[in-house]
Amino acid sequence: MGIYKVSIGKITHTPNEDKQMNRPTCDNDCTRMGWKQFFLSSMYGHELDVSVPPDTDLDGTFVAFDHDEQELIKVNGWLFAATEIEE
Repeated sequence: MGIYKVSIGKITHTPNEDKQMNRPTCDNDCTRMGWKQFFLSSMYGHELDVSVPPDTDLDGTFVAFDHDEQELIKVNGWLFAATEIEE
C-alpha cells in the first residue's frame, strides 16, 4: 500500500498508484468497481455526492470518491447523514 499525504481531506498520490491500487479516477470507475453512491449531508449545511466501496462503515472515517470534484477524499462519517442513491 502506498504512502498518502492527507491535506484538508484530500488524498494525494501519483497516477500510477491509481492503476496499481485499483482506485477510481472518474464516475464510471466507481460504477464498474461496484461502489455504492451516497448523498451525505451535515447539520452545518455541507453536502457531498460520493461513492464508497461496498461494506464501508459510514459511521467511521472512510475514503470516498467525490463526484463533484472527481477526486478521492477522507470523510468523517459521524458528521453526516447518509442516503443511498439507487438507480
